Amino acid sequence: MLCLAVTVMGQKRSDRTEKKGAAPVAPKRTTRSVPETERVRIITRTEYIRVPAPANKGSLWVAAVQGAQVTLTPIRNGSQKPDPLNYKITDDNGGLFLSLPPGDYQLQIEHPDYVPLSETITITAAQRKPFAANLEKAMVSLSLVSEPGARVYAGNVDQGVVPVNGELKFGLPPGRHKISVNKTGYEIRNLDLMLSLNEPVHTERVDLVPIPNSTEVNWGPDVSGSETWFPKPAWLFAASGAKAGAMVKGDKVSLFKTEPNRKFNIYRNFELVFDVVFSNYKGASWVVRATDPDNYYLFEIVTPPGQKAIVKFWVCRNGMLSVKRSQPVPYKLDNPGDSYHVTFKATGKTFNIKMEISGDKPQNLDNLAVFQDDSNDALLLGGVGFRAKDSSEFLVKSVFIIPE
Repeated sequence: MLCLAVTVMGQKRSDRTEKKGAAPVAPKRTTRSVPETERVRIITRTEYIRVPAPANKGSLWVAAVQGAQVTLTPIRNGSQKPDPLNYKITDDNGGLFLSLPPGDYQLQIEHPDYVPLSETITITAAQRKPFAANLEKAMVSLSLVSEPGARVYAGNVDQGVVPVNGELKFGLPPGRHKISVNKTGYEIRNLDLMLSLNEPVHTERVDLVPIPNSTEVNWGPDVSGSETWFPKPAWLFAASGAKAGAMVKGDKVSLFKTEPNRKFNIYRNFELVFDVVFSNYKGASWVVRATDPDNYYLFEIVTPPGQKAIVKFWVCRNGMLSVKRSQPVPYKLDNPGDSYHVTFKATGKTFNIKMEISGDKPQNLDNLAVFQDDSNDALLLGGVGFRAKDSSEFLVKSVFIIPE
């Protein structure tokens, strides 16, 4: 038996009737608008029916994808090579129905977007052979060579991190793809890549360029006030007098901005030197490696009344501070009028703090504190600035930033 799909079509007529014995009524011309219920409608219905198959033939039902090319080559003994039978699937549902003489066939299904499929099938007289083609999506093997640790995206899909050998392999369908390679401390590289099955294995080298350090900064009271900071702070700036400098207050981060093509200056390894006076004797805090005003390292000198000072090392992620380590200072830092010369050096993931005290009792603290953070690869470079944490107020009199 053969299974055929038959589509029956008809139309719904208007409700006009004919008189018995009279000639058929022709459509009447009218200018009136015909209601929806009176309009002619095309009615279709698809039915699958069984019809007797020729006794000397069998049938093949192929389920694949629309547009696939189906080739059937009879398998025969002898030197004469039979001609292949070629068909194309045009059905929206990817179906193809064929009536074939009995025998063995080499079935091949090809489509530009899929891996070719080849199978040997047997057609039996008066029987139907169903064949569901499980086609695999055709992929191009992409080998991306770049900096180890770089993260690779194809569109919005994360393809993984480049391993230590510098080569990341993954598959993509043929066509145009937007590739993005991103690593902290390097400029983001974006590629527009066209892949084709004519080149099933493609190698792409992506060289990343380190983000350059900003230039050296030499800031003092004579430098314009809030124009050299991002975001603009609500600090008090004075060019001369006893309070010459920037009176840092308000629990907000502000970063140095001296380059017009950046929101704020960026430094990887550098030395920060600044002179500061504790205004309300609660201490001072500075920010380094800031990727934005919500993600950075913060170092704080805390001066509890009547107690020895403490140096604290914080990390801020998405605006939330968490302390990583603290270290006591063997001196009280609450003498009114004392000025502190702080030298901070960032090298890789190690941070060294030195301090000189100018006042009635000068002190030179060569190794005030050393901190290290091996657990964080996100803060390898960024902005430098200040933040008045926990209602502290301090006067920054001068700042030097010396990049390596």
